[in-house]
Amino acid sequence: MYRPVNVALVDVDNPNMVKFPNLVLMKASSYYKSTGCNVKLIHGKLLDQYNKEYEQGKVGKAHLDFFPDIVIKSKVFTWTEDRNLFYTTEHQFGGTGSGDITKKIDHEIDRRYPDYGLYQGLYRKHSQKFEEAGIGFVTRGCYRKCSFCFVPKKEGLLHRYMYIEEFRNRDSDNLILLDNNILAHEHGINEIKRMKKMGLFVDFNQGLDPHIISAKEDIAKLLSELNWMEQVRLACDEQNDKEALKESVRLLRKHKCKGRLFAYTIILPDVDEAYDRIKFVDSLGVIPFAQSLRDTENTPPTVYMQALQRWVSSAIGGGFYAFSFDEYLNLILEYDTDKKRFKERRNRSEITRQWKLDHKDDKRERRSMELPKSLKDIVDDKIEKDSRLL
Repeated sequence: MYRPVNVALVDVDNPNMVKFPNLVLMKASSYYKSTGCNVKLIHGKLLDQYNKEYEQGKVGKAHLDFFPDIVIKSKVFTWTEDRNLFYTTEHQFGGTGSGDITKKIDHEIDRRYPDYGLYQGLYRKHSQKFEEAGIGFVTRGCYRKCSFCFVPKKEGLLHRYMYIEEFRNRDSDNLILLDNNILAHEHGINEIKRMKKMGLFVDFNQGLDPHIISAKEDIAKLLSELNWMEQVRLACDEQNDKEALKESVRLLRKHKCKGRLFAYTIILPDVDEAYDRIKFVDSLGVIPFAQSLRDTENTPPTVYMQALQRWVSSAIGGGFYAFSFDEYLNLILEYDTDKKRFKERRNRSEITRQWKLDHKDDKRERRSMELPKSLKDIVDDKIEKDSRLL
């Protein structure tokens, strides 16, 4: 008896609740459904069951209910662990984190309109804004050659890719753009003008190039006239970005940009240099967002990079704005000598609340960004102190 082909999709980065949807899997779902296949996103406890059956060497209930003829796994991040195994006749694996960043998806899948129902009901609470938004690219590639970036090798030089209509969620006015340097291409600028004309609410998910905004006030004005979903994401990943960022911020504020200004600040092994950029971003009244470098070999960040990233990331809960780096390190973090990494104390919320009460009469308007010594020395002192407590 004939049955349709079963296609199992696995989002390696989001095995349970979803932070951000995988666009390739949404397109693959759309394509295979159009050919008459049964398509299923395998996640959560069901994914665990498939893995368990494979490890035990038997075809159990999960495989009997939906035996995958094709398994497609996608992995964006190099640090995400993948141990997902199935009994199957065909296995496809790709994505930036898969180990082969040059691997391309089939053209028929790449050009498909995304299946926006694939992740229905699976988003984490703070990620639900993605459930109704359209997601895609209008350009691909980048002309810059930043030492830490995969994009030029993965996507090539900057080029036109799609029009808004080819991926916009027809049931929503929200649009999330994943372009790596949309401002550097004429097609990108034209599509932004159309977004403005259509009254769409936008989020450029990658950092907008401050060198282009600072050099072209008409682009700053155009960006300021857009409806922003929330943040205007800029970039300050190198020392030579600082002055361009400062001028970009000035121009965006001059034209009364309504989005919250935010800047990606990558943390490279030279943490004192990274701290200097974070300090500079903060001085502009812009929210820094720090991510530690992860290369293609998935080299773990150093303890110094970990500590700095945790402090900056605490901005969401107010820690970054309440504590200086050394205060946060000594009050909120503790060093795990077995795992060689920092972790936040379980009672960090209580510590923060009490600290604010104890210092409510302090005259200082904001925490200091000046370090008493090098960041590495501060972290080394903390590690030595915590190690002695064991």
